[in-house]
Amino acid sequence: MDAKLDFDATKLFEALKYQIHVAIDYCHTLEKTDVLWIEAFGDVTVQGRDQIEVKEYKDNLTDGHENFWKTLNNWLKIEFNHEEYKNLIILTTQSYGKRASLKDWEQLNAEQRLNLLDNIYKKTEESFKKRNESLGSNNDGKNLLTTNSGENTHKENKPSEILKLQRKILAPDVRESLLKAIPKIKIITEQPDLQGLVTEYKKHYLRGIQPNRKDQFLDDLCGFMASTDKITKGWKITAAEFDKKYQELTARYLICTVKFPHLDSDLLVSDR
Repeated sequence: MDAKLDFDATKLFEALKYQIHVAIDYCHTLEKTDVLWIEAFGDVTVQGRDQIEVKEYKDNLTDGHENFWKTLNNWLKIEFNHEEYKNLIILTTQSYGKRASLKDWEQLNAEQRLNLLDNIYKKTEESFKKRNESLGSNNDGKNLLTTNSGENTHKENKPSEILKLQRKILAPDVRESLLKAIPKIKIITEQPDLQGLVTEYKKHYLRGIQPNRKDQFLDDLCGFMASTDKITKGWKITAAEFDKKYQELTARYLICTVKFPHLDSDLLVSDR
């Protein structure tokens, strides 16, 4: 039973568990009237405040990585109103690639960020053009090939999915929306993997919990976050709901009991 089937969904469930743990972390930042959503408007959403896209990748975050460009494209779609949020956050396990110009993102202002995106896009277009030229592309953008019979044929050199996304994102008709989104985008890299996330949570939030019951505490908390009732009703968690559950579990698994010892009134001597 060691061999896994080709449709093994372990990674899918691991990614979802990771997302739920990120949501738990953000629940601790909620104000009294805040509401957090999972998978309703994106990966994790704090209504009116943060839109967080949670990415668990093993490779580096490069200038042409799908993680960045797919996320940016989703934020610029007409059906997603990014103006409702103060922060648009990419939270990823990735480290920046050595040559990634995106690594300077947090230090740049809006105009500099736009120039950075334009430069990345221009380089992608240049690479696409050079590849066409090296393959003998003709004027219609297709590569001219000669078959074994000596006949000429054409094979199209299609642009990559990343180039297609860059063309959409940096198109003139999207520029106004892009300029409004850019200042709110934050890239948080080098986040711990799932096990690391669990370890960090225990260290920060479960100091007072019995060591042998911390896993049970987290399992119960995850069960609350991913309950059938919540998933089927929009997967929404209010600050009040989360605080109540956290306090309930803390009382249940606390190291020291909060119960007062029973006193035998018959043994008490009245001092008169």
